[in-house]
Amino acid sequence: MNQYLTPILNVFKFHKKKIAFFFAAISFWFLVLFPYDDLSDYITYKTTQMTQSQVYLQFDGLSFALLPQLGLKMENVLIEMIKIPPFTVESLGVAPNLSMVFGQPAGVVKAFGLFGGNASVDVAPSNELDVEGLELGFDIALDDVALKELSKFAQKTSNFPITISGNTNFDSNMFVDTTYKMQPKGEIKLNIKDLDIPSSNIPLPMGAGASMSMSFPALKLTNLELEGNVRDGILNIKKGNIGDQKNDLFGTITGDLFFELQRGGRLKMGGYDLRINLNVSENLKRQLGTVLGFVDIYQGIGEKYKYDSLRGVRYSMRLKSRSMQMPPQVSSY
Repeated sequence: MNQYLTPILNVFKFHKKKIAFFFAAISFWFLVLFPYDDLSDYITYKTTQMTQSQVYLQFDGLSFALLPQLGLKMENVLIEMIKIPPFTVESLGVAPNLSMVFGQPAGVVKAFGLFGGNASVDVAPSNELDVEGLELGFDIALDDVALKELSKFAQKTSNFPITISGNTNFDSNMFVDTTYKMQPKGEIKLNIKDLDIPSSNIPLPMGAGASMSMSFPALKLTNLELEGNVRDGILNIKKGNIGDQKNDLFGTITGDLFFELQRGGRLKMGGYDLRINLNVSENLKRQLGTVLGFVDIYQGIGEKYKYDSLRGVRYSMRLKSRSMQMPPQVSSY
């Protein structure tokens, strides 16, 4: 073993100055002499080309990042996409994976200052679904994203009716078939702290294309927690906690949401099969007034699935429908 190790150690022992000079020269070239302006223009051009003009990047500064892996860091980034308004992030880091050498999309993207928080997406080839085409694994994380900023953005993109506030953390590990022959598989975890929903009028589907609008009071929740897994077009909510006993509304929601991920990444929602256990305080009960009156009348909910509680009333029931546009069928657990 020594006959192989000794020559290697001698290289570092007798040529350490040359080695240090070599790395110092490379560092100086990267930090001082590298043509960042040309590379900036090239990144903007390639992003537009690779996304077929769907995404446009513009940024003020560009630098190399060496840790935790080699990558690029862009400052004051403006992102423009088709059908949504432009938005900015304080900095955007991109670290490609070695798998890109073989033509497979892989790497890490980190955005700092996205809607008041941070986000990261880690993409790598996967064989979890065992499909013939290209399969990718996505690790997505959102940290302390401000719902107020996000809802304002949603108002510009899809006429989102209200401005809600709260801090959001989201983690997802998902495996996706890029040919869309198989539905994705993975897990999600959502946590919202200090959720504040202002009073609003919300349209409710009544079936046969009809709908009505109901007025809902402002609502504050200490937290909202959601954990589940995704498989075969079903999001199974294993844990769904809404508020706590200090709030006017608290309880649990579990069950299934049905969906289909279609070609191009379009999400088509199906029906649902949910188990509801919600407590409504006397204060919120008075504010809801007519709304709870309609709820109690619908399929005999007030007689069959409403119970008195220490602070108000509790609703315990199962809601099931084949479509989001259709009213649910109500039954016991």
